[in-house]
Amino acid sequence: MAANQKKTKEKTYVYIDGFNLYYGCLRHTNYKWLNLEALCSNLLKENEIVKIKYFTARVSPRVDDEDAPLRQSAYLKALETLDKVECYFGHFKQGVKPARLVEPLITHNGQELESVKVLKTEEKGSDVNLACHLLMDAFSSSFDCAVVISNDSDLETPMRMVREKFRKKIGLINPHYDRNRKRVEAFNSRVGSGRKRKFYTAAQELMRQSDFFKVIREGLLQISQFPAVIECKGRKIHKPEAW
Repeated sequence: MAANQKKTKEKTYVYIDGFNLYYGCLRHTNYKWLNLEALCSNLLKENEIVKIKYFTARVSPRVDDEDAPLRQSAYLKALETLDKVECYFGHFKQGVKPARLVEPLITHNGQELESVKVLKTEEKGSDVNLACHLLMDAFSSSFDCAVVISNDSDLETPMRMVREKFRKKIGLINPHYDRNRKRVEAFNSRVGSGRKRKFYTAAQELMRQSDFFKVIREGLLQISQFPAVIECKGRKIHKPEAW
């Protein structure tokens, strides 16, 4: 290759599991006002990012957090200002389910209580939507390289199909890396050598299906934020005060 000839960047689609990203590296931080285009550009400097598909679900008010939908709405409006980002929505399912207690409780009348009923909220559809879009785009040859931001082992099969059936390159970015590393290190510092846990950089099922692997560190989140106020088409979108 000639010295002045630039290497052609691979046409890349990024698929983001929104709640996996949130609970993996955003929940207890000040970096929730995250610009997904900036994040992907900073992570994948050698790639031509064509499209970023963000899979999430609209949250409902909770007893302990009535403003959650308002904050999410502001963030979704911020994402709408990004040309490369497309949002796709699943849904939340709420129901009462029995849960077994680790240790039985003794009630006021002396009875032993082994299980309780809990209100459980589950996000449904995002993983299926992500898998469908990943396979559909691979089938239509929309990309040279796909990148999945998640640590959900349920995505192993679609990732494997992208590599084996469609012969496309696929990368994995684990949003849980820093949090899991710190948790394992903290646990290992408290126990004897015989009980120490092994730290895995990501779900091993996904690692086996990826051509390359990256992690999201705090410094990267810090430089990939939206401005506190976004001005777009005559309107202003404000970063939520709680963020």
